[in-house]
Amino acid sequence: DLNSVSRAGIVLNYTLVIKNTGNVTLSSGDLTDPRTGLSVPGITLAPGEEKTFQTTYTVTLEDILSGEPIVNIANVKAVHAPSGTLLSAEDQAIVNLDLVPGISIEKTADKSTISGMGEVVVYTLTVSNTGTAPLLNVLVSDPMTGLEETIGLLLPGEEKEFTTSYTVKASDLESETLVNIAKVTAQTVSKEEVGASDELVIGISAREIIANDDNFGAHFISFGGVIGNILDNDRLEGVRPDPADVDFEFTELDGIIGLLIDENGELSLIPGVNEVRDYTLKYTLRETVFPENNDDALVFFRILNDQADLNVTKEALQDEVFEGDMFDYQIVVSNVGDTDATNVVVTDNIPSGVTYQSYTVTANNTGSTVTSTVSGNNVTFTIPFIGAGESVTIQIRVKAGAKGTVINTVVVGSDEDDINEDDNTDSDQTEIQPFRIPNVITPNNDGKNDVFEIQGLGKYASNSITIFNRYGDHVLERENYGNDWDAPGQVAGTYFYVLRVTDAQGNTTEFKGWIQVIKE
Repeated sequence: DLNSVSRAGIVLNYTLVIKNTGNVTLSSGDLTDPRTGLSVPGITLAPGEEKTFQTTYTVTLEDILSGEPIVNIANVKAVHAPSGTLLSAEDQAIVNLDLVPGISIEKTADKSTISGMGEVVVYTLTVSNTGTAPLLNVLVSDPMTGLEETIGLLLPGEEKEFTTSYTVKASDLESETLVNIAKVTAQTVSKEEVGASDELVIGISAREIIANDDNFGAHFISFGGVIGNILDNDRLEGVRPDPADVDFEFTELDGIIGLLIDENGELSLIPGVNEVRDYTLKYTLRETVFPENNDDALVFFRILNDQADLNVTKEALQDEVFEGDMFDYQIVVSNVGDTDATNVVVTDNIPSGVTYQSYTVTANNTGSTVTSTVSGNNVTFTIPFIGAGESVTIQIRVKAGAKGTVINTVVVGSDEDDINEDDNTDSDQTEIQPFRIPNVITPNNDGKNDVFEIQGLGKYASNSITIFNRYGDHVLERENYGNDWDAPGQVAGTYFYVLRVTDAQGNTTEFKGWIQVIKE
């Protein structure tokens, strides 16, 4: 009932009609159809009689693979009884094979875009026999992933699925798309070759890149070392970028000269070469394989002057100072901080009420040499270096002028910023007493009033004194009296003096008076 078939399993329905075409009866007839397995024995046919029989055949895979038409031959035999003559007949039915080859391959992927090296793309290849002919030696290949599989037999309408994967390379990202072509080839039973291919294009998109601003804080000018890493808070696809995946370029350095830039993103300062101020730098972060995929960020940091903590004190070493006296101020400069102080400058602004004479360094554990510069009544001391916990003590000798209050101020500073400037200045207030001649001495070696001391005598350029007793005898005559008469060898009683003084302008003044000498 079919002219052609294309697959196994189809049932062919055959109708066999036998007819006695003679004028005698036939007996012992035997109808056979070997392909379908039909066998009908003992058939009797009267003249002109015909009989019909039905049989079926299911097409096998072997039939299809043979490539040949399905030929079905039926045979009938019968006997003419009186004569014993054997009669036979046969007929055939031919069903052609409708074997049209066809094959397809379809390629899909688990993602439509890629953006980074190392990403894995999973491909699915579906191979289908789209024709009516079985296909042999079906070769499936995906050169890019390395897949190569063989299907021995692929029947019409049958499909096979394969999974393969590809890891994205850096060179792939240099193109606009990732193109993958899969192929399939096959043969028919008649050695006819068929094939197909499918191309899948995956877009390449830039990964999200974010360059975040950095604030690396404040650093002293003497600091040398790493201040931060610009990549630490930058992001490529949401994570800190690997230096192999990005590069960066500083487009604004804001005048910084002592900066080391490491390829891994670290910034380091060279000590002592940059000015003290705020700095704002700018850089561009780029994806290595997509230079056009970039972002900008700023870097902030501050360079501070080094800090020290200097302390200075000043005091007069004499409790009482009179006009013309030589007396000393003591200055103590100390580094009470934890860091070194360099180029320390001590300035002593000596007031007009006293006159600078000289200085002496009385203590110095710094290892630095103290130098001085005198300008009029001002003295400046320079100390190259004072380490933490070290100090310098300086005594300045001055000569008292006229009576009155004298305030002497000293100031200290260094190249570093001082963290506590309140103790960088100190002052001493000294009261200069007026010229005075005492009238009582008690030379008993108790340290009080032991000698006839004319306080303020030093304010005169020269002097002479005469001391005599009540009888007019001279017990002392001296030029430039040294304030040292303690009535040696004299008895207690009243003595008289005549003091002549000459000032720096040559003016002479004479003082007369009495002295009471008390001895026990």
